[in-house]
Amino acid sequence: MNDQPQNTGTNVTPPTPPVPIPVAPAPEVKTGITAKIYAKIPQNLKDSLSKFYSNKKLFIPVAAALTLLFLTILIGLIFGSRGNRTAAVKKTATPTPVAQESAAPGAEEGDKETKLKSLRDQINTLDVAQKRLSPPSVNFKIDF
Repeated sequence: MNDQPQNTGTNVTPPTPPVPIPVAPAPEVKTGITAKIYAKIPQNLKDSLSKFYSNKKLFIPVAAALTLLFLTILIGLIFGSRGNRTAAVKKTATPTPVAQESAAPGAEEGDKETKLKSLRDQINTLDVAQKRLSPPSVNFKIDF
């Protein structure tokens, strides 16, 4: 048999299989500060980050929450208060000292006793445990 294609009278040549051409991939050259930072990240952390990014159900909500947090902080820094802002200073009247009458050595003992008694009564009537308070009564019987 002949290895040459036979001409049967038509001008059609049989297809030749493509010859693979070996192409070496170009080395990825990264420059800049991000490349230097990325080079310092350990490989196991890079792998976990790529797994996190590939899980879209987890990545999208976390990325959205972090974006909102970042924007909130940024807006707070831009539009927030700068330093201590004080309210408008209003001129007020200066207080005048008032001389208090000191109790004389022969002051009425009854006056002090009545004040002490009224204070004692107020303390005794004070409901510290609030026993008088109770939840509101609700009538659950509803007729239609």
